[in-house]
Amino acid sequence: MITRNLISLLRKLNVTQAYFKGNHAIVYVEGRVLPKQRVKIVESEEWVGSWWKERRENVIRLDNKIEERHWRLSLAVHEVVEKWLMYDSVWKLPYDIAHSISNTIEKRWHIKKWGSTSWNAYMKKVEQLWEKDEIYKQLREIASKRGITLGELIRTVIIPEWLANQKNSS
Repeated sequence: MITRNLISLLRKLNVTQAYFKGNHAIVYVEGRVLPKQRVKIVESEEWVGSWWKERRENVIRLDNKIEERHWRLSLAVHEVVEKWLMYDSVWKLPYDIAHSISNTIEKRWHIKKWGSTSWNAYMKKVEQLWEKDEIYKQLREIASKRGITLGELIRTVIIPEWLANQKNSS
């Protein structure tokens, strides 16, 4: 049973070591190594960092727009801890709780290792990627509803409306 005490205790866990070894992320929590995860750097990962149990891949995916190696490691820590909390036979936590705990653990580890300035810059980059992806998804949805491609939407609707607005504002 998931209690507030359990969640509170899990939030206090510390990453004691994390590194990339070849194409794997190795993460230790309180000295215990978590199951290693193969890392795949992909273009435009929808959630910036993710993993999919349904695909039966033992892989975490990191967006290639997170350029800094230590930022990628921070993402990997989050994803490995989250996956461990959800699928380890001891925890089996629901996604929202595992995600929240992983955020707390990742933030504490990142700040301890690289400082709050690095954390703030990292979070700003993650938010920019989420925002950009959200806008892209909305535009794709609008194009789909109109039965046209995204390129057609941009050429036939967005650019003409933008040009008209520019003309009216001058």
